[in-house]
Amino acid sequence: MLPGQTPESNRNSLNPSKRRMCPRAAILIHSFDNMLSHPQTRRAITSLHEAYNDGDLKILIGAGASVPCGFPTWDELSRTLIEQSIKEQQPTLSAAEIADSLFAKLGKERAADFVQLQPGVEGESSSHRLRRLLRDVLYSGRSMEELPTTALHRQIAAMNHAKVYTTNYDPLLEIAMLRRSGAAEIKLRHKQSGWTAFDEKQDLVAHLHGYVDPSEKVAGSGKIVIADSHYYQLALETEASANHCWHELMTGGKVLILGMSLADPNLRRILYRQSADQSDIYLLLKRDNSAADKFLEQHWRVQQLTCVFIDDWSEIPGILRDIKWGVPGDREMDPWCVLKDALFSRVQVPSG
Repeated sequence: MLPGQTPESNRNSLNPSKRRMCPRAAILIHSFDNMLSHPQTRRAITSLHEAYNDGDLKILIGAGASVPCGFPTWDELSRTLIEQSIKEQQPTLSAAEIADSLFAKLGKERAADFVQLQPGVEGESSSHRLRRLLRDVLYSGRSMEELPTTALHRQIAAMNHAKVYTTNYDPLLEIAMLRRSGAAEIKLRHKQSGWTAFDEKQDLVAHLHGYVDPSEKVAGSGKIVIADSHYYQLALETEASANHCWHELMTGGKVLILGMSLADPNLRRILYRQSADQSDIYLLLKRDNSAADKFLEQHWRVQQLTCVFIDDWSEIPGILRDIKWGVPGDREMDPWCVLKDALFSRVQVPSG
């Protein structure tokens, strides 16, 4: 961190009785003393910190990370795709009412298949039509420059020793990384493992389900995974690029999953096909009902998945920072804060 730079993300409060405050950054600090008082949570973050230091940490980000930036939830995306498809074919019909009825009957998993099977404009393939409508629903006309990022995206951008994967189609993670590095543009290449954003030094973000550029004037190239039929196809085609990417993610090291509910059919398929050399998987979940959470924890433990419960989603950037820098002990200053304080002490303040 450079002198004068703010921390990678903010924390809400600090309990001075348990942790010393960095004097120059006290107003920016978030405390998770209550959360870290759970031995299992502390062990999980410590284990993930060790993996990060060894270069063995992989982070999988789901749609929950994009929703605060104006992107739809999976249900909203599926329903709106149906509505836009109907509007395009029959502008005089009550598209919203029809979409509600179809969505209730088809379910979110079949919505994209419905859209893909509808006739498009002359000369447009069904896959291009689905991609075009997906772009329109995702971005609502916003350009790359108009897309905001959150503390979560900025903290992930600072996790330079971790490999980053996402099931999202948007470039929010890349935007945060570009703004951090000062690079001029996002570059993409199609590898055997799928669409990957990269810079001159390394791969940045692997898009497991494809990438949709907000600035593309016509439907771009590259496969996307969104329809029910796509998931069935992946289950049959073991050599598909998306499967290679999932295998790379789930083999070896440790995986931290955030912004996902495990409702993704492809993720569930991968979890049920785990092998002996699979990664240690950690899932961040919001604490809900203590009894239900206990059953949920037991359920996923059978699949060798460790649940890490938090009280609020706003805690995630602070958790990521502890994974990067390490968990402070009682009455100890945050490790990142120690570095920041040391850097500030070197800054020469002009007199007069």
